[in-house]
Amino acid sequence: MIPMYPTVIPAYPAPPPTSTYAEYEVFKNRACRSKNSDGSLDPGSANVAFVLYEGANGKDLTQCQQQCTQTPRCTGVEHNPNTQRCEVWIVPILATADVAGFNCYAVNSNAPAPTPVPGPVGRFAEPLIDRACRSKNSDGFLNPGSANVTFVLYEGANGKDLSECQQQCTQTPGCTGVEHNPTTTRCEVWIVPILVTADVSGFNCYAVEATPAFAETFMGRACRSKNYDGFLDPGSVNVAYLLYEGANRKDLTQCQQQCTQTPGCKGVEHNPTTQRCEVWIVPILATADVAGYNCYTKVALSDPQTGAAVVLVVGSSVAKGVGATRTYGWAAMLGDALRSEYGSLYVNEAVSGYNTRATAAPLPGLLEKHRPSAVVIGLSLANEGLTSMRTASQAAVLAAGYEARLLGIAATAVAYDGVKLVVLGGLYPNNNYSAEQYSELLASNARLDVSGYPMIDFLAITDDGRGAWRAGTYADAGHPNDAGHAAMFSAVDLELFSGLV
Repeated sequence: MIPMYPTVIPAYPAPPPTSTYAEYEVFKNRACRSKNSDGSLDPGSANVAFVLYEGANGKDLTQCQQQCTQTPRCTGVEHNPNTQRCEVWIVPILATADVAGFNCYAVNSNAPAPTPVPGPVGRFAEPLIDRACRSKNSDGFLNPGSANVTFVLYEGANGKDLSECQQQCTQTPGCTGVEHNPTTTRCEVWIVPILVTADVSGFNCYAVEATPAFAETFMGRACRSKNYDGFLDPGSVNVAYLLYEGANRKDLTQCQQQCTQTPGCKGVEHNPTTQRCEVWIVPILATADVAGYNCYTKVALSDPQTGAAVVLVVGSSVAKGVGATRTYGWAAMLGDALRSEYGSLYVNEAVSGYNTRATAAPLPGLLEKHRPSAVVIGLSLANEGLTSMRTASQAAVLAAGYEARLLGIAATAVAYDGVKLVVLGGLYPNNNYSAEQYSELLASNARLDVSGYPMIDFLAITDDGRGAWRAGTYADAGHPNDAGHAAMFSAVDLELFSGLV
């Protein structure tokens, strides 16, 4: 089998069109139909004759017709206003059938053509040599397709070499791949999904690998994070998002492509009029009603009521991501991994400069606000004042107080209804520790490791043997750089979180 193939839907949602859909011919209580080769009516099948949206993905009529406008080679839609089932047709609608509750809206061929949608932004998969591209008929049989319906044909005087054929695909709206014969330079640019291949000597099939789509689109709504007090936060440039505007403005496709190229990107906010593009690098937790702006999130906005487990991170600057590019630190990496592996929602409430006392005070409110299933605590002895301790006995007293307060924070978290897991972030280096302070650092870390709570052993992978960060892993004396944060994340055992849902 060949890899997963895209449908003819663009890789990213497009802004809503301005059309009033006067270009549709409307057939009430009649379903859309194509025709078989023998002239009989054909209801088609999903991903061959039409792209289907139903159930949780159902659309009202306006949304269904907007989806048609955004879909290359759309010929019309079939819609059920009661169930919100929406079929976006991608082969010619040649007839209709009497089916109560379903309405067919065929694109009027005399109407102005919709604005072309850019071709695929994905890359070509590995070629399948001596295999021809195939779709499938509604009965499951392989379908070699036909010119101008399943593919655009270039042969004879219009033949193309492989590079030209693939370039033509890139320039063709909705292209899903190419079939090419290197001997005759026959080139088929496919515009319906390539679902299988057939054994045909001399023909090679190259399918387009889809660029991952954005999970949710919020039209007329701007992206928002949340402040510490729970209020919506529009964020700020270079902290919550990277900004491209004015001379650096981007259209929607460019904006979303920039997101895919940006480590830790969570989504984009885009204004189609001004081409202002915000590439968000902190979690998008909500949206706000702002006309003219659209928010596109990489993952669906989660809510504790949806059943997704919430993992709450509290602590200080290293847990917040300080030292890493765009604060994409070990905890943010953990959040992305948990979302990918278990569908969990990650919330980071770490605050630079916080110690155990500062973290304990707001914790009950944070637990009530987020209702987490797991709490990860990331604090350090440096913020407690270890670097100021002059003697070993002073360091020991300070460490004992730190451990008592840290375990008190853990006890508060585990006692909260719904919390199934509390994880301690172990201690980590500081380039200013003395030999005596380092000795106490090791002792404290060892005691926490047997405290009864699972602990992430950061020291084991970041300590240079003298209490400082290993070479090449720090941004400053107290903070890891990108490599250091990556090393810290590598110490996390994701299996700890497997039982949350």
